[in-house]
Amino acid sequence: MLDKETIGKWIRELKLPLALYLKSNLKPSGPGWFKKGVLDHVKSDEMSRAAERSGDITSLDEIALLGVFLGNWQGISEKNNIPKNFKDTIYRMIELRHKYIGHAGLILKINETGYKDLDTLIEFAEGIGARELQEKFQLERDKEIIRLAKDIKSKGDSYIEPIEAKEQKAEVLSVSAAETINLIEKYLVHSCPKSYIYPKTDYITFRIPPYGEMNTIYKIDKEFFIPQDVKNNLEYLESEGLNLEQMERIRNYMDRNPFTTNDRFYLLSKWKGLPKARRPKEYKNGPILFSINQLLTGSEED
Repeated sequence: MLDKETIGKWIRELKLPLALYLKSNLKPSGPGWFKKGVLDHVKSDEMSRAAERSGDITSLDEIALLGVFLGNWQGISEKNNIPKNFKDTIYRMIELRHKYIGHAGLILKINETGYKDLDTLIEFAEGIGARELQEKFQLERDKEIIRLAKDIKSKGDSYIEPIEAKEQKAEVLSVSAAETINLIEKYLVHSCPKSYIYPKTDYITFRIPPYGEMNTIYKIDKEFFIPQDVKNNLEYLESEGLNLEQMERIRNYMDRNPFTTNDRFYLLSKWKGLPKARRPKEYKNGPILFSINQLLTGSEED
């Protein structure tokens, strides 16, 4: 079972490979690499003084090293052909470091959400070439998923049966969003390949692992296609009737979405949070349908 101290220890284990990764990328720039590439990007005076005295990048803590990475993002990302969305991973690592090491209090629901934090550690370890740690974190995540699966208990109205598209009560489309739920929540945008055939509904909700729980109903404000060859074309987005705020949401979402070939997009608004997380009796990857009443009350009848 995951706990705060264990995940904090794993975050600290990433410090040395991160420092060496940064050094290998910055040192070739020339004799002034340490000041220009490292010291100029350290925000903590204490850390900056310690690094200046030692002349060693490994004297920095995790937060300072992540700050150095962000400060040199353009050069390092171009040199290593790092995808844009990895920058979000760096920011998530900063959040995790504060959460598990810089935060004195308890972490609520760590037994339910810790595996998601392990996903970030896995992604970051892979990005800096820390293969052994990547494999270690992956193994621990797999063990945690198995533990969670074994821990599933019947919770009565938490389980609800999907209904058929032909039924009039089929008001809410439910789709899996394991990798993109953070983007959906942040930008209120969802996407999928246009080859996916979804029943037409006004509302949508998203299932997240390991149980397929649904927590929020979103209203579908607009559905449209963006062909691959015009994804960065503002005139095309404007021709679809999008305002500047909507265009900015779409572009931010596309920059970070790992599924780069998706071409059907949904603009959403948060309609209602569920009073209790709902889950289907059987976890499925494909689209399923529910009524609003089912999701809000857990009842099979209006």
